Amino acid sequence: MPSSNKARIRHVFDTDMRGGHRTTSGKGAVKFYRALIGRASGMQGESYAIPLYDYDGSTPLPFSTIKEFVNEFIEYAESYNSETKSYDGLPVVFKIPRIGMALPQKLELYKLLLKAPSNCYIDARIIDMLKSSKK
Repeated sequence: MPSSNKARIRHVFDTDMRGGHRTTSGKGAVKFYRALIGRASGMQGESYAIPLYDYDGSTPLPFSTIKEFVNEFIEYAESYNSETKSYDGLPVVFKIPRIGMALPQKLELYKLLLKAPSNCYIDARIIDMLKSSKK
């Protein structure tokens, strides 16, 4: 992944439909990447929210709904291809940590995220989990 002085790094995180950002990655997004409490999806500050949980913050959304939100993220990330730059001319890259760890379908989620464009950097532990699930 490029260093922050060569690219605009955007943190991808999971949240609930209230935009409570109570997950580990959500709390980090609020503290370090200017995510907005109360906003459940999309770009905010220097982060991108993908809702995976219902309004209560712990019940997983139906996987078909999660898939829609992940596809929206992928379309957004694709809009920042090699030709599209941030406001200061630097390329935009998306850092995807381990999200959805409490989801029963987390491996399916990770398989969807593998379809993200080349400007998305997926945590190596996600790749390892997918590899070990094939054994």
